[in-house]
Amino acid sequence: HELKTPIAALRLYIDGLRRMNERSSLSADELNRRLARADAQCTRLDGLVTSLLDVSRAGEGKLPIRREEMRILP
Repeated sequence: HELKTPIAALRLYIDGLRRMNERSSLSADELNRRLARADAQCTRLDGLVTSLLDVSRAGEGKLPIRREEMRILP
């Protein structure tokens, strides 16, 4: 879906930076720390986009909803 394309491009960029890290004069620990933080944000954004798409599908009646009983404790 078009909403996920920027996230995929960012992930590819991050992977490229990781490869460049092997040839870089930057501290490997510092670069890896920053990349891990950026990758965590990609994962978060991906989850948000997935949730938005699910809400959209549910609104259009295209997302199957499974009902089941639950016990709620006081």
